[in-house]
Amino acid sequence: GLRQLAWRLALSCLLLGSLLAAALRVAAPWLIHVFGPAFAGLDTLLPVMAWVIPAMSLHLMAAQTLVSIGPPGRRLIYDLAGLAGLTVLMLPLGHRLGALGLGWALLLNESLMAAVGWAWVWLELRRRADHQAG
Repeated sequence: GLRQLAWRLALSCLLLGSLLAAALRVAAPWLIHVFGPAFAGLDTLLPVMAWVIPAMSLHLMAAQTLVSIGPPGRRLIYDLAGLAGLTVLMLPLGHRLGALGLGWALLLNESLMAAVGWAWVWLELRRRADHQAG
């Protein structure tokens, strides 16, 4: 049913996102040479940003799943919470670590949003199943 589909969607996002992240990590040193000296500082940022890919894909799929199984207003609440969380993380990390701190803030926020989003999906699906059973 829907739970099995949700698990498949989450695992597919995690797998594909991780493969793309690994590819970016492998290609990062080469990309820096291709784009030239103006991008020399990316050697420390790209490895962090690579892992944003699976986190963001999980976050976005959770958001789409929430919209498909419940009222669209939930997506607005979810996205506003993510924006607030990103702002809270970017201010101290960006101030202390510069661009690398902003990358870490994005990675942490996307990971948190993915976890919260999928927890919300599972709770909603459980609520639906309990409602149908009762």
